[in-house]
Amino acid sequence: MITDPSGHRVGGLVVDAYPTNNVFVTTTTKADGSYTFLGLAPGAYKVCVYPYQSDTTPPSANQYINSCYHDDYPHLGAPNLPLTAAHLGTGIDIRLSNGGAIKTTVTDTAGHPLTGVVVRVDNFAGTSTGADGVVTTQRLEQGVHTVCLDAGGATGGSSPGGYVDQCYNGVPVGGTPTKVPVTTGKTTSITARLAAAG
Repeated sequence: MITDPSGHRVGGLVVDAYPTNNVFVTTTTKADGSYTFLGLAPGAYKVCVYPYQSDTTPPSANQYINSCYHDDYPHLGAPNLPLTAAHLGTGIDIRLSNGGAIKTTVTDTAGHPLTGVVVRVDNFAGTSTGADGVVTTQRLEQGVHTVCLDAGGATGGSSPGGYVDQCYNGVPVGGTPTKVPVTTGKTTSITARLAAAG
């Protein structure tokens, strides 16, 4: 059974069962949140659900993160489960989560907020800071993440020549970024102070 954080059942979600050889079997939850794996060979599996990976996902579920049984994600960390052919998912219940978030405040070295800095988490497409220098990246899996900043379009602050790209905690681009911890249901706040270019 797949339910949202409030316990309501959710249909239209992609659910995968990964055996030890990683040749997975896919199914979709019914309107009542239940699911059945057809053609499933008996063995040990890992079961994961992907709310924003299917055209059938209801709009209300797009806000949730990928999840696996026992709240482990990615699926490689999920426990092995003994499943049988045509397993109905009895007892393999997954409650969806909004995940956690990182709130990044970008300033110059004097603490003035910078507008137009692109904040990228884990090298995915980023979001630009607004007038307050803040970007909040949501729907992140629990664990550690990297945050890097593209200052090419930065405005504000005290540097007329622009600012230097960097990753969080002053790490140069190409270096080993400082990891930012994220906990489900919470927002981790960080501040990145960009050095002037030139």
